[in-house]
Amino acid sequence: MADSREISEVEIARHNIKTDLWLVIHGKVYDVTKYLEDHPGGAQALIEVAGQDATAAFEDVGHSADSREIMEQFIVGKAMDSRENSNEDSKPKRAIVIARDQATSSVGPDLQEHETSRFILKSALIGSTAFLGYEGFARLPAIGWLKTQHGGFWQGFIIASVAGISVLTGVILYAERVMSLTGKTTPYSWPAHYKPHRSIIKPITENIGWLKPQEYQKLPLFKNEKLSADTCRLTFKLPSSNQILGLPIGQHIAIRAEIDGKPVGDQVEFRGPKGQMRYRKGMAKDIGMIAGGTGITPMYQLIRAICEDDKDDTKVTLLYGNNTEQDILLRSELDAFTSAYPQKFKYENILSRPGSTWSGKKGFISKDLVKEKLPPPSPDSKILLCGPPGLINAMTKSLAELGFDKPNAVSKLSDQVFLF
Repeated sequence: MADSREISEVEIARHNIKTDLWLVIHGKVYDVTKYLEDHPGGAQALIEVAGQDATAAFEDVGHSADSREIMEQFIVGKAMDSRENSNEDSKPKRAIVIARDQATSSVGPDLQEHETSRFILKSALIGSTAFLGYEGFARLPAIGWLKTQHGGFWQGFIIASVAGISVLTGVILYAERVMSLTGKTTPYSWPAHYKPHRSIIKPITENIGWLKPQEYQKLPLFKNEKLSADTCRLTFKLPSSNQILGLPIGQHIAIRAEIDGKPVGDQVEFRGPKGQMRYRKGMAKDIGMIAGGTGITPMYQLIRAICEDDKDDTKVTLLYGNNTEQDILLRSELDAFTSAYPQKFKYENILSRPGSTWSGKKGFISKDLVKEKLPPPSPDSKILLCGPPGLINAMTKSLAELGFDKPNAVSKLSDQVFLF
C-alpha cells in the first residue's frame, strides 16, 4: 500500500514546485499537486510549505473533519523515522512553569476543603501521639520524677506545649501544601487578569490551561454586551473560578457554534490555542500595528502584555481604522495605556465616516501615514496586521513599497510583516 511506504526527508524536499508538490502532515506524506487549485486557502498557502513538514500550519488554520478526509486520497507514504503516527506524540504536552506569575490559581474549592480536612486530621494525630507518648513515658518506673507533688503543673505545661506544637506543625504543613500548589499564600482565587510582578522569562508554548488544541470543549455563555452597532462582547464562563484559559499572548482560539441569538447559559465549543504568534520580550525593539475593526483583538493582547511588564522596553505604535467614532473598540483601555505608558505605547484613530465633531485623522490608513507613524524596515522592527481583507491587501502592497518584506500566506513568528 502507498501509505506504508517510507520516504526520506531528502526525497520529500525534492518535490517543492507547483507542478510537483509534496508536504508532510503528522508524519504522513501527501502529494497535493492536483489539489492546488481546489484548496480553499489558495494555492500559495500550499506552495509556501512545499517539500516541508506542514503540520503546524495545518493545525493552526483549523481544518474540519471533511478536509482531513479529503486529504486521505493524496497520501503517498509516511516520513522516514517519523513518530507522528503515534497518538501520544500529537497530544499537547503539559508543562510546569517555574519562576513566573500566573493569572489564576489551579486549586479549586473542593481541593481547598480537602486540604483543610487533612490539616485538622494531621494536627489531631500529632497531638494524640505526643500525649500518649508522654503518658506512657511518664509511667515508667525510671521516670518517676515526672510524677511529683507538682506533677499537675508539669503535666499541664507539657500537654499545652505539645498541643501548641501540634497545631503549629499542622498550620505549617497546610500552608506549605497550598503554596506548593498555587504559588501564593492565600486560598482565594485570582482575578481574570492582573499586572504581573515579574516579567515572563520565555513564552508559554505548551498548553497548561483549560484549552485543548485537538479537542473542542463546551463553555456556557455568561454575558452578552453590545459594544457598537455591529459588535458584541460575549463572555464565557470556565468550569471553575480558579481555572485559567491557557491562551498564550498573541494566540487565538477556534469557536464552533451558532452564536447568533444565543441566550445567556447556552454552550459554545472552543479549541486552541492556535496561531504562530507567541509573543516574547525582545522579539523586536519597535512594533508597528495596523488594525481595522475587530482586528484590534490580538493587538490588544500584545499591547497590554508589553505595557504591564516593567522590564519590557518594546515600543508599540498602533494605527487603528474604523468607520465611525462609535465603532472604536476598547477605546478607554487604549487611552489608559497611552496615559500610563507614553514611553511605550501610542496610537492613532483613523475614521472613514467621521462625525462633524471628529478632530482626528479622516479617511483610510495610507502608505504616507504608515511611513510617518510606524517604524521603518529594519532587523529590529516588526509590523503586525489584522483586519478586513480590503485593509490587509492595501497595507501589504504599501508596506512592500516602503521596503518591508512581503508577508507569507501563512505567517511565521520570524516574518518581518506578520498577518494574524
